[in-house]
Amino acid sequence: MKHLKSIIVILMLAVANAAAFALSFRVEAPQQVVEGQKFSVTFQLVNAPSTPAGNPAIPSIPNCKLLFGPGISQSSSYQNINGHESSSSTIGYTYSYKAEKAGTVTIGAAKMNVGGRSLSTKPIKLQILPPDRSAQRGTQSSVQAYDIDTQTADKPVSGKDVFIRIVLSKPTAYEQEGVLCSIKLYTKYQVSKFITNVQPAYNGFMAEEVPVTLQGRFESVGGENYFAYVIKQSVLFPQQTGKLTISSGSYDLTVQQFETINTSFGRMRSPVDKTIKVNSNTASINVMPLPSPRPADFSGAVGRFSVTRALTSKKIRTNEAATIKLIISGQGNLKSLTPPKFGFSSQFDQYDPQTAVTASPSGATLSGKVTVDYTFVPQSVGQFAIDGTSFTYFDLNSHQYRTIKVDGFNLNVEKGSASNAVKYNDAVMKDILPMETGSLDLSKSHGSIFGEWYTIIYYIVLQIVLQLGLNTNDLKLITALIVAVFLAIPYWKSKMFRRKVQPQSAKNGGNGHA
Repeated sequence: MKHLKSIIVILMLAVANAAAFALSFRVEAPQQVVEGQKFSVTFQLVNAPSTPAGNPAIPSIPNCKLLFGPGISQSSSYQNINGHESSSSTIGYTYSYKAEKAGTVTIGAAKMNVGGRSLSTKPIKLQILPPDRSAQRGTQSSVQAYDIDTQTADKPVSGKDVFIRIVLSKPTAYEQEGVLCSIKLYTKYQVSKFITNVQPAYNGFMAEEVPVTLQGRFESVGGENYFAYVIKQSVLFPQQTGKLTISSGSYDLTVQQFETINTSFGRMRSPVDKTIKVNSNTASINVMPLPSPRPADFSGAVGRFSVTRALTSKKIRTNEAATIKLIISGQGNLKSLTPPKFGFSSQFDQYDPQTAVTASPSGATLSGKVTVDYTFVPQSVGQFAIDGTSFTYFDLNSHQYRTIKVDGFNLNVEKGSASNAVKYNDAVMKDILPMETGSLDLSKSHGSIFGEWYTIIYYIVLQIVLQLGLNTNDLKLITALIVAVFLAIPYWKSKMFRRKVQPQSAKNGGNGHA
């Protein structure tokens, strides 16, 4: 057994080393550039057994001009983890281009022969965006996202340079139809700090937040190119009809501009932070009511669904719990679904259905399933029929209501063991006292805590103390003493009364025994 484990470990290490030393040929290039912008494409040869004699055969890139290349670079790495050594090497062939015409082009496969093997890269897409309109007009004060020479610190940051928009996937929707809401930051500057002061409010919606990755890409808005970031994204389900508005958000941003400084090495650019406040727009959506008439069994499901059902218990016995499992799968407002009901006769005890939702955002809706467990306990032996049910939803593709029929069950209930019977505790509860009944001899009269005479005496003494002009602390002390005396009077009075009564009682008791 020990030898087998050693062999497995050796094989795993061999596979890991083989993966580490795998020969590959790949390309690295930007996904987007702007017309007139210079960019680089690097073809990387990884873990070559030796340095190739020639350069790779590269394709021409449409709408782009080759400026120079290749620039050849080499790098290697070595690591030792718990005595296991591995290393890798990379040879990079970098070519510089200039984008000359807007459009989406393909960087074809580059080819290279290494050690008798023919290698090629995978083709990739490159999007060339048109230049900014302001740059084409030659406006000196304009800022370009791809040119830091225009991002000087002497320029004010305007609302055309940095802004935040609420973007909805559709302007109209049905009630309970999913809508994707994206809050996007558009900026021509690099953003070093971002603080949310007030988030937009989704009043009238049920919101499901979508995880986002802050990864910027170029987008053209109004003829200007911006770095665009999705800072928040949610799937919204309208809960009411009419015009619903998403309120504006408020944010603090720190952007980077540049100033030119003279050094002993020449002129250099130094980043300068500038903090600005940005408010997003508001966004509205018109929510339409679902068509009428609505089916009787319709409970608000909107989307596209399928239904399966199963009986989890193979044998059904009296006094033993069994479960019908219903699974509603599909896309739509899964977290708002109301499960249908099965028809049980009086010979069955029923529990409340238990619902579990497994759903995640998918586009402008939720995708997943709703699992419903219907637990019941037969009380009688025999043949019984559990009536079927139905599930109706509004189909967004056909704009019609669709009903899925769910078959019932014919059950053969056998006699269960007495030990599994449902037991009820009929014992009298001793932790709760019984409720009093009959006349409680309640009185409507209210008396003073100390009695009327005690109250009068208290106020007389208090007035005397005030006339003497004592300070506040002495007044508090005297008040506490008066209250203590009046509280003690009833106690001492009852003690004196008991002393007078006991001898008489004892005397009467003695005469009785005589």
